[in-house]
This record gives sequence, C-alpha cells and structure tokens, in this order.
Amino acid sequence: MKRFCNNSQHLTSPERPERFDTLPAISDPRLAMKMMPKPSSVKDDLAFTEGSLVLYQADGQDFIGVITAFKKPKYSVFNMRGRDQLLAQNRLHLLPGKIPGSVSSNDERTAFLEKLYEAAESEAKELRLEELWEVAVDSTKDYYAKELTELFYSDNTLEHHLTLCLAIHQDPVYFKRKKDGYEPRPASTVEELKKAEAVKAEKLRIQEATASFFKKRFQEPELPFPDDVIDNVLLLERCAASALDGNAQKEASQLLELCKGIAPKNLAGAAPEQAYQLLEQLGHFDKHTNLALIKHNTPVSFSTASCEEAEALVIPNTIAECLPVDQEIRRDLTDLHTITIDDSSTRDMDDALSLELLTDGEVRLGVHISDVAYSIPIGSALDKAALRRGTSMYLPDRTLNMFPDALSEDKLSLVQEQVRPCITSLFTFDSQQRLMKTEIFPSLISVRERISYDEADDHLENGSHKLLDDLYTLTSGVEGHRLTNGAFQVGKRELRTEIAENGEVDLVEIYEDGPARKLIGETAILANSVAAEFMSENQIPALFRGQDAPDAEDPFAAVADVPEGPARDYALRGQLKRSTSSTSAIPHAGLGLSAYIQITSPIRRYIDLLHQRQLLSFFRTGSPCYSNEELEELSRSLEEPLTRSRQVTRESKRYWLFEYLRQKKRKETLQGTVVNTGTKNPLIHVYEIENIFPVRIKGKVSVGDSIPLRIATVNPRQDYLKLEPAN
Repeated sequence: MKRFCNNSQHLTSPERPERFDTLPAISDPRLAMKMMPKPSSVKDDLAFTEGSLVLYQADGQDFIGVITAFKKPKYSVFNMRGRDQLLAQNRLHLLPGKIPGSVSSNDERTAFLEKLYEAAESEAKELRLEELWEVAVDSTKDYYAKELTELFYSDNTLEHHLTLCLAIHQDPVYFKRKKDGYEPRPASTVEELKKAEAVKAEKLRIQEATASFFKKRFQEPELPFPDDVIDNVLLLERCAASALDGNAQKEASQLLELCKGIAPKNLAGAAPEQAYQLLEQLGHFDKHTNLALIKHNTPVSFSTASCEEAEALVIPNTIAECLPVDQEIRRDLTDLHTITIDDSSTRDMDDALSLELLTDGEVRLGVHISDVAYSIPIGSALDKAALRRGTSMYLPDRTLNMFPDALSEDKLSLVQEQVRPCITSLFTFDSQQRLMKTEIFPSLISVRERISYDEADDHLENGSHKLLDDLYTLTSGVEGHRLTNGAFQVGKRELRTEIAENGEVDLVEIYEDGPARKLIGETAILANSVAAEFMSENQIPALFRGQDAPDAEDPFAAVADVPEGPARDYALRGQLKRSTSSTSAIPHAGLGLSAYIQITSPIRRYIDLLHQRQLLSFFRTGSPCYSNEELEELSRSLEEPLTRSRQVTRESKRYWLFEYLRQKKRKETLQGTVVNTGTKNPLIHVYEIENIFPVRIKGKVSVGDSIPLRIATVNPRQDYLKLEPAN
C-alpha cells in the first residue's frame, strides 16, 4: 500500500495495473476537438469538449460516459450502458481524458466505457481511503478530485482519477461530497460512520445467513428458525403486510434479492407480494394468512408470566373458599336454576340468567355476570395483557381472547355444572312488568343448562321451555318500556363467515331480531343500565356512554319518502348521532335510557372489567378502586388497542367477504341498491355481503334504485374490489 511522506511529497507511484494497460491510449492527435462552453464550476483546467469523458450519478449509481454534443443548455452524453442522455453541466464531473479517436461506433464506445469502469471499480474496492483521509483531515480545506488523486497517486491519470472518485463514492465514511470536490470528515463523524458501517455489515451477514438457512428449509420444511434468522422472518412478515417504510423496506428488498435465486418458485410482483410468496414457500405462511394481524402489531400470544398466573388461578367452589374479604358479602346462589344462551360455538360465556316466580304475580329476574375482577388483580401480568389487548377479537378465521384460553374458555367462563363467582343483578317486577326493586351483589352460581340460540328459538317457537317463555315475555315488556321512552332501533342484517377446512367460504345469515338474541340483548341492556344508575347514585366513577337524540323529532317520518329496504335503513342510520363518553351519567337516546355503562362482558372487554372492579371494591370497602382521573387515563390507554381491534376486525372480515365473492360470485350478478348519490360515485349496498361500496355509474340514478352489478376485479389480499353495472 502507498505511503505518504508529507504534503510536498506524493505517494510512491505504483506500476500501472494490467487491467488498465489493455485500454486504448487516452490521447490521440487525430481526434479533432470541438470546443464547448466550459462550466464556471470546473476547477481542473479542462474544457467540456466533444469526446470528453465524464462521471455522473443517476438513482444513486455511478455512470461514466462520453460527451457527444452540446444541446444548449445540456450536454448529450453516451454512457457505458449504450444510452444517450441529456444532462445539465452541474451533474457532470469531468474526467482527465478523452475517448480515443479510433473508438467511433456505439458498440466500440460501450465496450471502451464498460472496460474502463469495471477496471476502476475493481481497483477502487482495494483502495484504502483511511490512509488518504489521515493526511487530508489535518487540513481545513476542501479538496478537488484532482488534488486528492495527485496526493494519493502522485499523478492525475484518467485511471487513477476515476478509481479514487469511485472509491470515495462507494465508501462515504471518510470524505463528504461537496459541489466541486470533497471534504475530509471530522474524526468523530468518521467514528460514528464506521460504527454504522459495522452494523450494516452485520445485517448483511445475517441476511446471507438467513438466505442460507432458507435454502435448507425449502428442503426440510420442519426445520425451526434459528434465533439469528427470526428477526428477518419478522421483517418479511411486515413487508408482506405492507407495513414497512424507509430503511426497513430497503432491508427487506435486499433480502428478497438474495432469496430470488434459491426459492423453489419464482418470486413475482411488488416486494409485499414477493415476501408473501417466499414465506408461503417456506411453510411459514399459508394461502390465507391474516396480514391485518401483522400490519397492526396485534398481540396473538401471552407472556410466560401471564400463562403461569392463569395456570395458578384457583376458582372457589364454596363461600368458605373465597377470599376472606368476600366471605361476608358474597351470596351462595348455587341452588338457583341458571341458564346460558349463546352460539353453539361460544366458549367464553360471561352471562347467565335465572327467573323466579314470587307471590302475587311478581317475578325476579337474575342476570349473573362472571366475576373476572375477583380473579384478576390490578397490575398483574394478566391484567397488563388484557389492557394491552382491550378486547377479545372474533375474526372469521380465529378468535383472539383478551385472556389466555384457559381462562376465557374455562376458569372464567360460566361452564355448565361448574361453580363460578359472579356479580349478580336481581330485578323484581310486578304482575304488570313494572320494575319494583333491584339488587347488585357478589355471588356464587352454578349453571344448570347451556342452550344455543338455535335451540332457544326452537323452544320459543314451540312453547316447549317455560323458563324461556317467561323470560321472553318479561324482556319484551322491558323493551316496550324503552321504546316508549324514545329508544330508536334500526335493523341490520348480519352475516357470519364460515370457513371450511379446505378454505371454502360461506356466509350464514344471523337473525339479530330472532327471539333468543333479542331476549339476551334486552337482559344485557337492563343489567348495564341499572348498574349505571347504581354507580351514579353511589358516586362510583365510571365511563358512562351516551347518545344525543336525532335532530328530527320523528326520524322515521324524516325518511318516509326514501324507498323501503337498504336505502331507508341507510337513511335511518344517518339520523343517529355518534355515541359519547363521560365520567358523569348522560342520557342514551338510542336506547331510551337515562344512564348506561358496559359491564356485562368482563371476559371480553376491558372497560367492563374496570366497571366490575369499581363495584366489587365498593362492596368490599365502601369505596371504588379507581378515581375519575385514573379511569380517564385508563380510557386513553385503551384508545390504541381498541382502534387496532376495530381495524383488524374490519380488514379480516373484508378479506373473507372478498374471498367469498372471488370463490362463489365471480361470474354472478349481484344485487345492488343505491343508498347515497351525494358522493362522486354513488354508494351501492351489495346484498350478498351486506356492505356498501362506491360504484362508477354512467347516467343519473336515484336513491333506492336497484342496480345489478358484476365483479370487475376482486383481490382479497390487496383489499380491492371493483364493481361495475352488469348491464
């Protein structure tokens, strides 16, 4: 390696490398030069002339070329790729040499330029800029390329000049490029950049190790991912979910390039599609991997500490086994005949019902909610895990419980014939179905019957279950009372996605207005509203939910001219105001109630658990466990996980709805109804999937018009559906 003596002495001149000796001589008296305007910024005392060699950058890559003409105000440059480009003079760095006159055809020019560049690039990789920097850094001046070349090589030949420029461009640690030259970086900056380069080199090493492991895994799909590969697998996951930007996206693209030559099948499309294909070929993804979970950083597993707490949790079977603080306040209701009504597939059952016939036609309704507050201490690992999730997510392809399955579907769930602690609300009604008395207290219950919605509907239709008949009669009266108080109901058709093991998708209609679902819905509303009144009266802080009344005195009359069906339902929903939240009791016009909270689903919703804790603490000590300020802070903490849950749920449902259309309706005509014409493209309700989409339609349409539609394009993974009129 060359050595510096001092600023007046140059490096020992090396022998000219063989790879340069094979190039034609760079001076040729036979080449006639046409003089061109010389840029004022050129400092090497050279003129831009026809035949001059130049260096420039495009898209971060170095190119060399030869000037072929001046086309004011730009130069025509023929580059080493055999292409002509018009470039402004401030983009060109003039090299000390010209193309030989004997090199005249485009093919000869391309060959000459390629050979020159390749030789210089190869030499640049061997050049140690640190030695040059150690001499140059002591000076406060900036250097032109010519000066640095002479300082390093003792000359300024074309080959040396180009080699040094390429070396500086490829290794930006030691010199900073300036408009007309290079500035030696300060020692502190060099040290920082060296560390950054070391990190970059380590990432490249891991990427190469990852590609090497992938090659093995393609042959042995069961091989587990080593620790040093997992981060790159996660990087590819987020790339597939289009959840990367900046440097992370660049790293993913580099890794994909490394893997293209080893993947069994070609990786095609944009980077997200390539990443998905690669992970699918590795057996890490399947055909329908839920990218929404990855995109929104959704927690899908529980920490070791959470699982250990769940395993250690013991549920009391008797009052004597309860915590001492509870033994005097918790009532034993295990002899009471209680039932659960839910979907046959439901495992996290958090509410049960009972009905007792009293004297003089009075009845006592019991709503029993699993006492999650009893089992999950504030600040525990399980509590933190639930707060991080905010809610359970019921997706078409999987359920993500707020607590580990061992709790949500067993220890906390109101499993038939198992004793469970509950918060019980008792409602005594007279013979006219007027609410006379309410009680709320901790209890122990044991569910006697588990009934599915379908079974309950059959019983109610046939009159074959007296308890259900009596419950339905009572709750119908309670609903009527709410409607009298101004409750505002808009029906909506619900569809449930069912996915077979082979990936075939079907949609099953859920009858929300069916008697069993209405019965359960009404008891939940009753329990939530009475708990809200109890907490308000006893000044227990809570997150009350409310809703202002519609602007129209009679919302149904306001939309009477809208055709019945999806268009009118859409217009009615437009009458509703957004729900609001407050730490003070506020009216809920939509439900026809003076106060309302959520407390009946503590296994599934963290807000319900907060309210249940407030009640349990009040029963135990006479005081709540959270202040208004603490509840408001917890409410803010829940905003992110609840928003994430809504996004993931929405995107997951849309994916499977689109997959259903792709599988079943691709060539069929769909039923569309215009519900809004006030947008750029009319909004059309699509009956088959109970969703609304904008559709470009030629000509004028009116709200309520029936528009047959066909699918122009549907791509579930890209969340894209384009509909167009079928006619």
